[in-house]
Amino acid sequence: MVKNMKMRTFISLFLSLLFSFFISCNDPVFYTIFQEEEQLEPLISGSPTNFVFFKGRLYVASGTDIWSYKSLNPNERKREYWTSAVPGGRILQIAVMEDNYIFALCEEAGRNVLKRSSDGRNWVKMEMPWENDPQFKDLQSIHAAGNKLFLCAGVIGAFEIYDYDDLTTPLQRPQNRIINGVVFNGSRHFISTKHLIDENSGNIYIFESDTLRSIASGPFVGIICTENSSGFPSRIYAISRNSTLFEVRQNEEGEYSVVSRGVSMGRRLATGTLAVWTDKNNPSNKLLLAGRQDEMKNTVNYVHGYMEIVLDSEGNILGNFREPGSNTAEFSSIKQGDNRRYLSTIGLHPVSHIIQVPSYIDSNMVIFASTQKNGVWSYRDRNFNGDWLWNAEDY
Repeated sequence: MVKNMKMRTFISLFLSLLFSFFISCNDPVFYTIFQEEEQLEPLISGSPTNFVFFKGRLYVASGTDIWSYKSLNPNERKREYWTSAVPGGRILQIAVMEDNYIFALCEEAGRNVLKRSSDGRNWVKMEMPWENDPQFKDLQSIHAAGNKLFLCAGVIGAFEIYDYDDLTTPLQRPQNRIINGVVFNGSRHFISTKHLIDENSGNIYIFESDTLRSIASGPFVGIICTENSSGFPSRIYAISRNSTLFEVRQNEEGEYSVVSRGVSMGRRLATGTLAVWTDKNNPSNKLLLAGRQDEMKNTVNYVHGYMEIVLDSEGNILGNFREPGSNTAEFSSIKQGDNRRYLSTIGLHPVSHIIQVPSYIDSNMVIFASTQKNGVWSYRDRNFNGDWLWNAEDY
């Protein structure tokens, strides 16, 4: 009897210590075990594309399906919020030129083709002038901002950048550089490119007078234009692969340059996605969100997800990058104090694209993220009880 009591006491003490160790451990894997968050099956699985807004809906694609989202009644939970269409072929990217057309870059019969739709449901293949090019020129990427769509086409070592309005004459032959982002500041377009092979190479071009001019070289992987308090374009930021944040500036003579802002996500890599988050309860609170990816070396516990940095009313960054949910932050994109829950959910996955839905699409202003391999995720109040959390989007 005494022996059994001692054994039970020992087991109880051991389990108590083990539980305390896991709970105090900063490793998100251990924390996930004790959080016991149900891992939902993503409605949109695989490796989704970027997000775009088109005619009052949010669009994203994965595999051969392009999905659109419109929350008509935020008090109900229905999969009907998402509807899908099939343009044909495997969808690689989507882009919107103003609100007139949505484009899809699709892989079809061994080649990349461009398809266009005016309603998001019916798609038409666009003929390219190089269809019969003996060098087998192929589309590589598409990006749009304002009233312009830019395309990158060619073969390895001879990629060319085109303006969709003139597909017969290339704007630039950037060697092995691929477009990874375009922004419009109200008067000019700025194009970010990265090197296909060398992560330390890339350019930011300015498009004016139907020509491209490089204003910076470096390993840029993403670009964004913030807004001021009046809703007009304000600051242009670009991020490098090593997660350093840069700003495009114009001097008194009108010349543009790109300068480092001296902030980064530490030793983490940037996936390239940048987005502006607005507090729906206090619209003056704004953040710049940046996707991150842990370097796959000299570490076991990878940390991914995204980080955030404060924006003032004019779109300027303030302070440094921080993880969401910090207790010490004045505000965050997630519930304050929920940093560990963040680390055990979306923090386990590299985020390739992230976006906040405006109130005209969803009054709850849900955040959506495309993960590299685990489908579309969302930050929402799933049970309508005030408990917001990140999980796979299952609506």
